[in-house]
Amino acid sequence: AIRLMENAGWLKIDCYLDEAKVADYDAVILPGGCWNPDFLRADKDAQNFTREMHAAGKPTCGICHGPWVMVSAKMLKGKKATAVWNIQIDLENAGATVIDEPCVVDSNLITARFPYDLPRMIDALAKQLVAA
Repeated sequence: AIRLMENAGWLKIDCYLDEAKVADYDAVILPGGCWNPDFLRADKDAQNFTREMHAAGKPTCGICHGPWVMVSAKMLKGKKATAVWNIQIDLENAGATVIDEPCVVDSNLITARFPYDLPRMIDALAKQLVAA
């Protein structure tokens, strides 16, 4: 049995990615799991929004498989990052220096490996938001 693939419910959204404006958001968090990041990394609007958030100096976070979106957005070259172990090679192939630690911060790029690393990622995000 696979429980991790059960639908956890639905969240109300405030707008679609093709309508989202970077100026309206303080940060972006790319979700973990396999299905959501796999869908998002193929979405040009998700790639553009993620790239634009990072370029604007806003905290750009990815956890678990979430950094896949950063790979597809071609924004990891020369950056330090981490992710779940089985996609660390993807980050490396995208030009990142992979550091196998719970949370890696490279300027406003924040990445974490697993759900139990989420508190560290949120702490790093909060520090950047407070400093802004």
